[in-house]
Amino acid sequence: MKTLYEYYRDREMLPTFAGFEDETQLLRYEAMRERVLCDRLNLPRQVFAGGRVLDYGPDTGEDALVFARWGAQLTLVEPNELAHATIRSYFERFGLASSIENLVKADVLTYADARPHDVVVAEGFIYTVQPTRAWLEAFHQRLRADGFLLVNYYERFGAFVELCLKALHAAFRRMNGLEPVESAHLLYEAKWNSIPHTRKFESWVFDVLENPFVRAGYLIDAAAMLREAADVGFELYSSFPVYRDPLIMGWHKAPIDPQRALEQSISHIERSVLSFLIGKKLYLARAHEAEQAHVVAHELVSGVDALVERDDAESYAQVAAGFDALGAAASELEMVADDDDRAEAARTLDALARAFALAASGDREGLARHAQADQAFIAAWGVPTHFAVARARGA
Repeated sequence: MKTLYEYYRDREMLPTFAGFEDETQLLRYEAMRERVLCDRLNLPRQVFAGGRVLDYGPDTGEDALVFARWGAQLTLVEPNELAHATIRSYFERFGLASSIENLVKADVLTYADARPHDVVVAEGFIYTVQPTRAWLEAFHQRLRADGFLLVNYYERFGAFVELCLKALHAAFRRMNGLEPVESAHLLYEAKWNSIPHTRKFESWVFDVLENPFVRAGYLIDAAAMLREAADVGFELYSSFPVYRDPLIMGWHKAPIDPQRALEQSISHIERSVLSFLIGKKLYLARAHEAEQAHVVAHELVSGVDALVERDDAESYAQVAAGFDALGAAASELEMVADDDDRAEAARTLDALARAFALAASGDREGLARHAQADQAFIAAWGVPTHFAVARARGA
């Protein structure tokens, strides 16, 4: 499989389709997007008002509808033609058809448009386009000076829990021989029902558990991406989780050294590796301990990823050792962490380790009971999707 859109196209899937039928549903979704973009990422709605927005991979266009409601003029670049009719239907239904300047069948690296845009958006799929530098360069070329790039992607350590869910589901399917959706219901129905969502369970199964791109080799390391973005000509504007060190002190009138700011952000990201991994505040206080934790986390992510395809005893033993090492790190390293977060992190690691032990022993019924009943397992999601906003530097 060369691209994510081919994966969806071949299955005739529209992975994010929410089926909005009335204004109330759209308003509810718009409020959620405002919380993410305005409250967490500090992007005012006025950025989109009257702006030319280039949206790559909008799928069925729910996010694009919100941009249009905020006054954007849109170019939508969607390679999966199955989505085009839904996009047009949506925009006509909500009286926003005039907001679409262009709807194009193309992808990130083949679409050509010399016109400068105020905002470039690529959400969800962008981690599958490699190398990262290629899409960073393409987006920079499409932006005016001081224009904004908005991306979200699967981060290498943030996606750890979902990678665990993928590996456990692969093992469970090998045990029971069932089709993906039926197998996933037996394992994760309680987990799915514990969170609010706008898409169907089946979409999550094929978007995560069966998606061939949700693998360690595709996941983006946030620190590495920041370096490449800076090389291309971007400056970090905001992110969630927060990449910029919020503890920096100094004179407010002092000039900002971009290289120094970049290194401070990277150091902050590296100290956040356990926070990303488990989804709780576990901020490492010492730089050398952050390096140690990074090595442990990297090895565990790689070990879990290997179990997607194989379930030999040696591979399970490696993952078990990785959980032990990570648990020791979480309990012994000096960190800024609330007691509740430390306790929840320990419960999460225990629940995941127990699940892999059941998978290793081939206990199909025990694994299903654990996944459907253990509250720590049900509550564990990590922070798989990271958002970042960057601003294109002027000449």
